[in-house]
Amino acid sequence: MEPESADAALAGCKDKLKHFRIKELKDVLHLLGLSKQGKKQELVDKILAILSDQQDQVSQLNGLTKKPAVEKETVLKIVDETFRKLHSPANSAAGSLNQIDSGQSVKPKKKLNGSAQKDVKVRCPCGNSMANGSMIKCDNPQCNVWQHVGCVIISEKSAESVPQELPSSFYCDVCRINKADPFWVTINHPLLPTSIAPSKIATDGSYTIQYLEKTFPLSRANREMLQKDEYDIQVWCILLDDQVPFRMQWPLHSDIQINGIQVRVVNRQPTQQLGANGRDDGPVLTEYCKEGPNKIVLSRSDSRMFSLGVRIAKRRSLQES
Repeated sequence: MEPESADAALAGCKDKLKHFRIKELKDVLHLLGLSKQGKKQELVDKILAILSDQQDQVSQLNGLTKKPAVEKETVLKIVDETFRKLHSPANSAAGSLNQIDSGQSVKPKKKLNGSAQKDVKVRCPCGNSMANGSMIKCDNPQCNVWQHVGCVIISEKSAESVPQELPSSFYCDVCRINKADPFWVTINHPLLPTSIAPSKIATDGSYTIQYLEKTFPLSRANREMLQKDEYDIQVWCILLDDQVPFRMQWPLHSDIQINGIQVRVVNRQPTQQLGANGRDDGPVLTEYCKEGPNKIVLSRSDSRMFSLGVRIAKRRSLQES
């Protein structure tokens, strides 16, 4: 690359990076095989360092000492594709992002390629049904739903380490809750799983109380079903990176209101985390719900990421389970 064209390319890249959110910056770094940890400006600096012949800085930023240099043309191509995808909703750049022939791209197991993205079922707690960026598929052969890696895989690595590998086994939030309690059989989901973001840190170092408000419908047929003793409507919650995947777990300081009525969430102390052998239950909302729209509000104060949903379930007897 000639000096003048290199300067122009760097300037153009800087301009495009200004428009990127953290999500797009992490997508670029993921394809380059670099750490996705850090604040927004730190992510930008990692990308620009490659284009500025600062390979030593890249190594320092990412905790790498023997990583082969990334081609500048590769960086420019990835940034350009990501920029076009960001500003052209109809553009199928998601496919081309996954197929850049760079030799540097990280291609995780169970990741979608461009041609496959048109036919897959995406159900992610973020609410986005598009197959954008890195995706991971549920291992349940009766499910096969895809979710965004950045939404459901929580990195345990520090900011100076290499990107975390995808787990060898992965189940979506719905399949996890279906297996969490053998005495409940899910019938349907009035409220599909939705992400619960970590609480923000206050100036005194504590975690602030944050609120999640959702509305879900209850049809007449479902309301009539709930008149039967063996059926109930239940709100559930799981910790996304729980080391015990098939159980419920609620955030610290959880409080729920359904249609303005407060409902007790857990029996443990609000400041006590769930141990490895513990399990939370899902509050039953049947007596508080009505036909039509219902509003549920969750308040919590927790630094971890969760997924919450509402399901209609049938109780099973000991013999049936």
